[in-house]
Amino acid sequence: MKHPMKQIIIALLLALVILPVGKSSGQETTAQAPSPAVPAGLGAPPERVPQAPGQFYELPPRWGHETIDQGPRHLAGLLDAGYIKPDEVARNYHYEQQYRPQFHFTALHGHIGDATGLFTYKGRYHLFFMFDPWQRSRGWHKAWGHAVSDDLLHWEQRPPVTDTIVDGRSGSGSGVVDWKNSSGLRTGPEKPLLIFYSDYWRGTCVKYSNDGGDTWKHYLHNPVLPGYDDIRDPFVFWYEPDQSWRMVRYERLGFTFYASQNLIDWRYLSRIADRRLRECPDMFRLPVDGDGGQMRWVLVNGNGTYMVGDFDGKRFIPEGGLQRAHYGRNFYATQTWKQTRSGAGPVIQTAVMGYNRSVLRTWEGQMAFPCELTLHDSADAIRMHRRPIAAIESLHKKTRRWVNESVDSAELALGEGGALDIRLTVEPKTADSFGLIARGKEITYSVPDKAVRCLGASAPLAPIDGRIQLQILVDRASIEVFGNDGRISMGTLFFPGRKDQKLQFFARGGAANIVELEVHWVESIWHRFHAQQHRPVLFESPQPPPLAERYARGRSVFNFDDPKVRSAWRLVEGDVPEVFTTSTRRDFGAPSRHFIGTGEFEAGDESTAVIESPKFKIVANAYSLMLSGGYDINKMFAAVVDTTTGEELLRISCPEGHRMVDCWLDTSDLLGREVVVRIVDKFRGRRGHSKPEDVSGKSFHKSGIPVFGHVNLGGVFEGQQRE
Repeated sequence: MKHPMKQIIIALLLALVILPVGKSSGQETTAQAPSPAVPAGLGAPPERVPQAPGQFYELPPRWGHETIDQGPRHLAGLLDAGYIKPDEVARNYHYEQQYRPQFHFTALHGHIGDATGLFTYKGRYHLFFMFDPWQRSRGWHKAWGHAVSDDLLHWEQRPPVTDTIVDGRSGSGSGVVDWKNSSGLRTGPEKPLLIFYSDYWRGTCVKYSNDGGDTWKHYLHNPVLPGYDDIRDPFVFWYEPDQSWRMVRYERLGFTFYASQNLIDWRYLSRIADRRLRECPDMFRLPVDGDGGQMRWVLVNGNGTYMVGDFDGKRFIPEGGLQRAHYGRNFYATQTWKQTRSGAGPVIQTAVMGYNRSVLRTWEGQMAFPCELTLHDSADAIRMHRRPIAAIESLHKKTRRWVNESVDSAELALGEGGALDIRLTVEPKTADSFGLIARGKEITYSVPDKAVRCLGASAPLAPIDGRIQLQILVDRASIEVFGNDGRISMGTLFFPGRKDQKLQFFARGGAANIVELEVHWVESIWHRFHAQQHRPVLFESPQPPPLAERYARGRSVFNFDDPKVRSAWRLVEGDVPEVFTTSTRRDFGAPSRHFIGTGEFEAGDESTAVIESPKFKIVANAYSLMLSGGYDINKMFAAVVDTTTGEELLRISCPEGHRMVDCWLDTSDLLGREVVVRIVDKFRGRRGHSKPEDVSGKSFHKSGIPVFGHVNLGGVFEGQQRE
């Protein structure tokens, strides 16, 4: 690397601002073209809807992607903080650490992200979540984690249900119980359970279970609905009026609706084009103020904002704009459990509360406490309320209570901190503000501003009949506040010191009257786990990295910055003018170089090529090929070939597509053999080229869609044994 400090700075910026996006290559689909008639207010459908293999949506340009050779994963390695070592997990195989939540779900170890695929079957709640068991942030072993519960409180974590190699780095989606065997996948007494996940290279894919969720099978004809480049997060639900299925999927700048009779073949219905609709849609019906004759559909955005309206089976017609129910700083990818096939209530919502990296742990992220959702008619709109499920009361182990207590510009000690469920009703009287101090942090209600504030977040909350009602959940690393029976909510993470155990009520600038105050100390949901005295057997990663654990990059075999090295590579076959050409595009401040092709691909890359490296001898037990692109292992790949027999010994394509990553090859059985590295590009069209180079630049087709159908070899390195 020529400028390591510059690369580290770039990697930091990219790690902070860049969102993962999906890509796909087309396979079978039965989706039909949309009707030319588009209802007013719903926006135009995509210019092209997939109709046959290889046909895709046309989408506007999107902003850049991380493609530098080191990337966030290697940056984490430099900081020695991103990877969780097995011996760390073995030492922390419990739920008693200082910041381990005591009544919020966390994985035993690893990083958890979006809640996804939530459903209920035979009285058991299934929770799926984005999961990397060996990273402290979203990493390279991304899969669907799985946990089950009988009460939404006590959870049993199960092995991941998707595999990084077979299913790709599977992204968010949804899950359903196929009550009527619409899919035809049932093979036994249990109803089929289906999960719909995002394969970023292909589209919406399916896995299914015929044994109640114990084991999961890969549907052989995936994807069931193609989609690439910022298309992901399919949410599937049953539509009772016509006894069929619906899907709402995030597709860049909005949500798109589809219909299916069998959960496999999908046809286009309509689209809501709104750039504020970002990811992870959810949808359900609820009565207004409990009146079953006044039902409304709710369409929920990834950040928890929502629209209330009507759904006629084809189009969602909002009654107003986006509304907000949650105001906290750590709350994303909301999803819900529904109790009935039709999706009617009660509807229980959770979301991920993502951690920061200020404290290193062997687990990262927690789920928000489950909340029941209800609709209520207010003066200006129908609004959604969020209240913690009543089951939390079963965790109360000790309670203290105050009634009609006046506090005048003073503090009232309430006891020691800990895991708490606090219920508070206050009449402000003459006070300017009042609130609680819990574990060193203030939850404050400002009387003149009519707002509640906590940990940098603020939510509007007007008194009702001169009173403010709050419910506050305090866990070891989070505070969640709910105001006036759930009219507002806010959840934020914090990491208090061990000595921060203060628990007080305060009133400032005058007197406040405590109508009623209850402090409930909450018992741990993990006591069952510890009572069973589990032996520390680690969950296996869906794509464990044993070579990456045992080896680090050693000597560089080929350095493409050296002109002599480049000139030693030869063109075996193809229609390119020369082995390496240089593009005039400038990415990251320098020209992208060493293309196999014309060097200019604004109009697409129709060229193909096979090139080979000079001969070299295998002298290490492992080699790292830095690759990006080349997700089609039959047309775009790198191979190691024996020079004597011509036998292809190893073949690899990059699982990350556009990201440059270390792809490790086990060469322990090939020591002493003379080989070449062969790069194969047999893909024609706008998304195909090969690009061996040291530092990967960004590559864009003239439409602005990133060019990822390529093999990009950033280097070949001998593996050096780690200590």
